[in-house]
Amino acid sequence: MIPLPYSPYELASWSKTVVQPDYHVKIDNNYYSVPYDYIKCTVDVRVARNIVEVFYKNIRIASHKRSNKTGGDFCTFPDHMPRDHRKYASFDKEFILEWGATTGPSTKLTIERILESYPTEKQGLKSTYALMKLADKYSVERIEKACERVLSYTPRPEFKSIQTILKTGHDKLPLEKTSNQRNTPKMITHTGSLVALLTTEGKIMTTDNTLTKLNEMRMSAMAETLREQMRNPEYQELSFVDRFGLLVDIEWSRRQNNKLDRLIKQAELRDT
Repeated sequence: MIPLPYSPYELASWSKTVVQPDYHVKIDNNYYSVPYDYIKCTVDVRVARNIVEVFYKNIRIASHKRSNKTGGDFCTFPDHMPRDHRKYASFDKEFILEWGATTGPSTKLTIERILESYPTEKQGLKSTYALMKLADKYSVERIEKACERVLSYTPRPEFKSIQTILKTGHDKLPLEKTSNQRNTPKMITHTGSLVALLTTEGKIMTTDNTLTKLNEMRMSAMAETLREQMRNPEYQELSFVDRFGLLVDIEWSRRQNNKLDRLIKQAELRDT
């Protein structure tokens, strides 16, 4: 006898549709994004109880959690957008905090402290956006180190301090820690987040550990989507296979976009 499948059989319906000019497909009066290069292509859509999958020539190009709204809902991944559209994707407090979490715990805490230091959220977002731009220049790894350093000597970090640390290269210097900091289990609590640090035989276990490792492996899209799955209880309705499929699809889209962006830049350099 052959072994049982990993997941139970699930009823699903199949249909064909054409990707609209806004890079979405319409299913049950809701709209789901696909990578924009498939605009005007005919695709196969599989709709199950909790998941919507889009295939082109038998290759899955997108998957979404199925919307439970009766109509008019847009489920859009920024990585499915054209490069110019991604520039204008929604930038709000939730977005910047998720970016900070995928970059590292020190970056997220720094962003929270910066937002708290301004009288209005709009002013704080302007400063944190500048921090994101620094990541484009120096890399997210250096941003995390710079935030870790600035937090080591002040509970009220400022953008200019982080900028100075990066300019002078102080983020590359080793950060000294006392023996108490290295060996004592801690419970760190800050606004909007509770991170438990447990020391067991010198190993630190934290709920942000997986996100940090994904970011270190340059799987930022997968890390961002995993963060969203952890935050949104609706994703618990999906099976492990479906949730993992969502992570893989969005990481694949991000890498395809990055590859295209590199080719465009190379073409622009050749033309100059």
